[in-house]
Amino acid sequence: MKNNRMKNLALIVFMFCSCPWLAHAGSDEDSYNSAAYLQKDRHQASYVALIHPLDMAPSDKVKAFGNVYQTRAQVIESFKGGAKAGSPVEFYTVFEEAPSDFYRKHDRIVFLLKGWDKDLKQWIFMELENSTRDATKANLDKLRK
Repeated sequence: MKNNRMKNLALIVFMFCSCPWLAHAGSDEDSYNSAAYLQKDRHQASYVALIHPLDMAPSDKVKAFGNVYQTRAQVIESFKGGAKAGSPVEFYTVFEEAPSDFYRKHDRIVFLLKGWDKDLKQWIFMELENSTRDATKANLDKLRK
């Protein structure tokens, strides 16, 4: 049963992490933060919010990937998904290396994908790969439109 749970989570992570990578070809900073690029990520995600991280710790939920971290955060502003300011959110992120202070301490915009965990019988959120943005005024303004 635990093996099936890990396989299900691994499949969810693989699907959510590989598809956006194939869809986004541009890599320079201007196109990465363009309104069109932000809207593509917004369209793919189930949940988009400006968050303040409260806690980040390694997680053993998805053993098929090296560095999976669980983040607990507080919503500052929601752009998609209907969360209210001040509400808690919990999600998982796959890192190639240990996460930097940016992910641990700084407010940022996250694009989250929602997947059903059959073993836990609950919805979980995974961060869309290469989607996290700095909480700059320009990025926030683009998402508010």
